[in-house]
Amino acid sequence: MGKILQKLTQLSILNSYKGPNGGVCLAKPASEITLYDIVEAIDGLDLFEKCVVGLPSCGSETTSVLHEQWKENRIVIENMFKKMTVLQLILQ
Repeated sequence: MGKILQKLTQLSILNSYKGPNGGVCLAKPASEITLYDIVEAIDGLDLFEKCVVGLPSCGSETTSVLHEQWKENRIVIENMFKKMTVLQLILQ
């Protein structure tokens, strides 16, 4: 958990305060932080770039049975993560 909070702090998603009254808080409004920002900070963008079954290449020549469906769904998921904010998650 500490490493995740540290990454989010380094990327200015969170502010961190040390000491007995320390803690963390959002560095900007929840309406300005997207799920995409958080995924990028914690795991990188492999989810949106790599083959779903782990093949070294996920191009048009790939023989992955899931390739075409994943390619389409990956774009939908990426766009959803770019639009969905922390505020929207809180309000649901």
